[in-house]
Amino acid sequence: MPTAVEVTLDDRWFLAIPATNEIEQWVTRSTSELLIEPEREDDPQTVADDLRGFAELADEDAVANLLFCPDGLPGRAIVSVYAAPTDLASLDDLFDEAPASIPRQVLPFGEVDASRARIISTVQQLPEGGVLGILQLQRLVDGHLIESIVASPSLNHLGAGLPLFTELTARVALVDTAATEGSPLGQSA
Repeated sequence: MPTAVEVTLDDRWFLAIPATNEIEQWVTRSTSELLIEPEREDDPQTVADDLRGFAELADEDAVANLLFCPDGLPGRAIVSVYAAPTDLASLDDLFDEAPASIPRQVLPFGEVDASRARIISTVQQLPEGGVLGILQLQRLVDGHLIESIVASPSLNHLGAGLPLFTELTARVALVDTAATEGSPLGQSA
């Protein structure tokens, strides 16, 4: 049975970034119809430019690319969701070579055994002097590695959003492809 990945998002917090050929329509529609952060309401052009910038960061290999918008547009973090078949029996066997400026923290993923689901928190020093916080939420599900990677220079927003990122990742499902026809976020794995 062909498998597809379905990402169910809570649109109160997340905004899906569309395919490259739909970016301009998405920017126009989003800036005219959605809530803009209060301190940026008077500058919709800059918000539009920021949305385009986020769209440029979207990974075309991801099942879904999302903006975390707790305060409105333009958003505080980018979330890329991945799903790939794997032979791993335990996340302990997954080698992670992503650079980090401080030691990684491995956090629990709810009540799930750490060998089946975990959250890795890292901080990278940026060349221009700032920092980039990264959360990797990983789950092994039915022979697939499901991973959400959340990146933001706002460590406070990463911490505050962690329960929402965990919920988002827990709701990523593997389904029969016939069940996802017409779904904008369903993609074969």
